[in-house]
Amino acid sequence: LVNIARTMGLGVDPDLTPGRYGLYESEARRRAWWDIWWWDAYTSTLSSRAPLIPLHAFSTRLPLDVDEEVFTSACTSAPLLSPTGKEGVGRWFGMRVRLAQLVKDINFRTSLLSSLEHPSVLLSLEHASQCEAEIKQWVLDLPPAFRIGNEGMGEESCMPPHSSMALSSNASHGGTPPTLLAQRLDILMTTYRLAMGLYLPCLRPHSSSSSQS
Repeated sequence: LVNIARTMGLGVDPDLTPGRYGLYESEARRRAWWDIWWWDAYTSTLSSRAPLIPLHAFSTRLPLDVDEEVFTSACTSAPLLSPTGKEGVGRWFGMRVRLAQLVKDINFRTSLLSSLEHPSVLLSLEHASQCEAEIKQWVLDLPPAFRIGNEGMGEESCMPPHSSMALSSNASHGGTPPTLLAQRLDILMTTYRLAMGLYLPCLRPHSSSSSQS
C-alpha cells in the first residue's frame, strides 16, 4: 500500500505541481497519504517494527480541518472549521494524524536509545515518565469535545450497563453522538497503549525473577 501510494505521487504535496489538481482533489490526495501514514504509525507500534514511512521522507502537508457537510468538488475555497465551532470528520482526521506524529516521535526516540551500547542506562523509568508527561499534555490540549473525563470515559462511565448497548441513540450517552464517543475511545486506547509500551522495558528485566514483587 505504501509503495502504491508513492507510485501515485501521494507523498508529494499537490501544491508542488501547480495547476494539476483542484482544491477538492488536492485535499483528497492529502487525506489518502496521511491515512496511510497513520496506519503505518499505528501498525508499527503494535508490531514493534520500524515504520515504513519515515517522518521527513515526504512533502505532503496535513489536510485542512474542513466542514464536511459543505465541502464539495464545486468549492473554490476550503470551508474551514472554526476552533470553537462544531466537531466533524475533518477535525477528527487532523487530530488522529497529529496523534500518530506523537506516537512516531516517541517510538523513534525510544528505538534510538535501544540501539545504543548500554540502552538500560537511558531506557529508564525517567525516560518513560518524561514521554508519558508529553502524552498527558497532548491529551490536555485536545478540544473539549474530544477530552476524556477523569474516570476514563467521561459521563459515559456513569451510565447503567443496559444503556451502553444503545449506541444508535445520541441520548443514551448523555447526548454524546456515537461517532464522537468512538473517536474519544480511539484516542483513549491509542494514548494508553503508547504509555504502557514505554514502561515495558522497565518490567522485562524482572519478569523471570519470582522474588520480585
